[in-house]
Amino acid sequence: MLSLWYPLKLVESFKGDAKMAAEKDPGSSYYEEYLKHLLTKRTPKKSINGVKRSVRSSLQSYLRTFVYTPQEGFQIPLKLALSIAMAVIAVYQVSLLLLASFIPNIQIIRAGMTKEMTALFVQFGLIPSEKPANIPGDKELATAKHYIWSLEVCFISSLVLSCLVTFCMLMKSLGNHRTNLQSLYRGAIEKVFYRPCKLQPSQQSLVCWMQFTGFQISFACLALLLQHIVFFICIVCFAFLIVIPLQSGSNMHLFKIVGNL
Repeated sequence: MLSLWYPLKLVESFKGDAKMAAEKDPGSSYYEEYLKHLLTKRTPKKSINGVKRSVRSSLQSYLRTFVYTPQEGFQIPLKLALSIAMAVIAVYQVSLLLLASFIPNIQIIRAGMTKEMTALFVQFGLIPSEKPANIPGDKELATAKHYIWSLEVCFISSLVLSCLVTFCMLMKSLGNHRTNLQSLYRGAIEKVFYRPCKLQPSQQSLVCWMQFTGFQISFACLALLLQHIVFFICIVCFAFLIVIPLQSGSNMHLFKIVGNL
């Protein structure tokens, strides 16, 4: 029986190999076309009159890296697309949480501002007053409320700016991921990794892929918080040292220092 069974299985295996060779995998054409697109020899673009690119053109090319443009023959991996989508949702939720925790409290403080509280700011010299020894009037109270409202505007502006920067960096990460994948397809592993390594499936790589989404979300939220703090400090300094003194014509300490220099 075994002497008849083995030859029969051998013939069936040959038929199966021929059938598999005849039937082409529908997904293999995509990789073949993609590799052809990568390995095609492109003619170098000739510069006009041999003039180097100007600073404006180089700046425009750098800004284009923050905008992800689709490329023919390349598809974003599903895991990467899900990670970016989850990171955008997490950034949106964190920004809403920051707004809900700061804006209502600062509005309550602005609504409950009294002349007695304004006197404290006048004594420290934060609010200009014609008679610092007396109780501040309605003008000083309105100035204090205007300063608190300026803090609200600075907070919202810095939050919007940090969200835009975070979104642009996420878009740039898509372009960097595509560039790294193209380098790996070409075999240029040294351009992607800092040291030469052998690419092979392992348990560590599986765990890294499973943790990639969580890392992307936590990194994006941490970057949002740090950028928000930096932008808020910079915008507050710009508003209270330059914009508000120019409007009111008082507390122009920065301009006095610059004038003395």
